[in-house]
Amino acid sequence: MPQSDDRRAALQTRSRLPLSYCTNVHAYSSYEGLRAVLAGPVEEVRRRSGFEGSFPLGLWWPHSLLAELESELEAFAAELAARDQHVVTLNVFPYGDFHSATVKAGVYRPSWWEEARSSYTLRAARLLARLLPEGATGTLSTVAGGYRPGSREPGRLEALAAGWGKLAWQLERLSRESGRELVLAVEPEPATTLESSQEVIDFYQGAVARAGVPELARAGGMQRGAAEELYRRRIGICFDTCHLAVGFESLPAALRSLEAAGIRLAKLQLSSALRVCPADEGAWQALLACAEPRYLHQTLARFADGRIEAALDLDQLPASFRQADELRTHFHVPLFFEQQGPLGSTQADLLAALACVPELRSRPHLEVETYTWHVLPESLRAEGVEAGVARELRWVAAQWAAKGGL
Repeated sequence: MPQSDDRRAALQTRSRLPLSYCTNVHAYSSYEGLRAVLAGPVEEVRRRSGFEGSFPLGLWWPHSLLAELESELEAFAAELAARDQHVVTLNVFPYGDFHSATVKAGVYRPSWWEEARSSYTLRAARLLARLLPEGATGTLSTVAGGYRPGSREPGRLEALAAGWGKLAWQLERLSRESGRELVLAVEPEPATTLESSQEVIDFYQGAVARAGVPELARAGGMQRGAAEELYRRRIGICFDTCHLAVGFESLPAALRSLEAAGIRLAKLQLSSALRVCPADEGAWQALLACAEPRYLHQTLARFADGRIEAALDLDQLPASFRQADELRTHFHVPLFFEQQGPLGSTQADLLAALACVPELRSRPHLEVETYTWHVLPESLRAEGVEAGVARELRWVAAQWAAKGGL
């Protein structure tokens, strides 16, 4: 059946977007597993989305496959070229098995105060530099420090900023040597060291200025001004629209504030969170039914007086949350999902953020990151993973086209 003019226009528009989807929705822990995913599910997503041209990849590389990739990189690059796929961004947030029976807060380990995190990230950056086209920019999204309890004790922010200062110099050297620009994209999230856009701004104006920039200046043998400019070029932000919407932030205001503070928006992860009005008994029960054992579902409640309170997971909601005006939960739901019975989403926040992209000075990589297809409530996953992800990509394209290409 021929496509409608609207559908065809949307797909043509999507082919011009710097848009990918994150393959952390697919399970693999080895090189052979990665190859199978790229040859199977990823190609199925490409086919179902109607994408034309070289297919952009947002990969996740668990630590377990890096050694194999290092030894097989030339063959891997040739395989990507033969399949007309290319890597644009990495998600190096999950260090271990992102599809184990229980991930929860373990996804934040190792933290950025542990050597394992920085060495893993630098190894991945070296591989990414060898896969990118010459002159391209590659982003690596990562945890914003670590698990929040204990990560904001005196001196911890300064140590974090200094560690990223050292990494910034290593990324700069690698960028110069390879002819590819590499950027760490720190991802604020509830329950991590940096939760909100304002905390990110405060971190740059405080700990980065006090400890991060001086460390980079020492490492690179440069003046403070040059070091500050380089720090902001190599250490940017992965702006996840689900994470910040869960915190009840205005996403357009957050994007503009970060740019006004001179913080690079390196990557924009397109995602939506669950939201409900808990006074509705049906909504309360429907939300509790979403509790599942694999991922952490941080939940924030906003009350009539403007107060915001947080719970770590859906099975830990206090009774007081029943009196809140609204609850938002870090449970990624399909981008095209807006409302089903009492369950709603933060889709409107996502659309507001997407509408801001053309005004940004930076050109962030856009990445669909709904990794929860396997644990979604049955009513929200009526279609398979590949069909659902392809539908998300078409949905983004349609939004883009409806606004005149934004």
